[in-house]
Amino acid sequence: MQKEKNIADPNWHHSDEENFSDIKRRARLFIDYVSGLKQENILAVSHEYFIKAVIAAMMHGDALTYEIFRNFFHFAVLDNASLTLCQKDQDAWKLVALNR
Repeated sequence: MQKEKNIADPNWHHSDEENFSDIKRRARLFIDYVSGLKQENILAVSHEYFIKAVIAAMMHGDALTYEIFRNFFHFAVLDNASLTLCQKDQDAWKLVALNR
């Protein structure tokens, strides 16, 4: 039931938890923040769900939907304490390393 509500309405909230729209917005804010930093190398530490949300937002931008994210989430595997490396060239992001 909860899964169907998420698919049908990305703004639906279960209790006070973040929903897909909240996660997507937070990922976009993170990407914008990191993009504006002057440092060449930046280390960010997070959990699997948010790391995958950031990568998916880098890949799809505003076109990211819950269905696309859900498919990506189950496809991409991240081990605990793994390294993911992203690089920004001009205005585009690319995934350099996943689950290293």
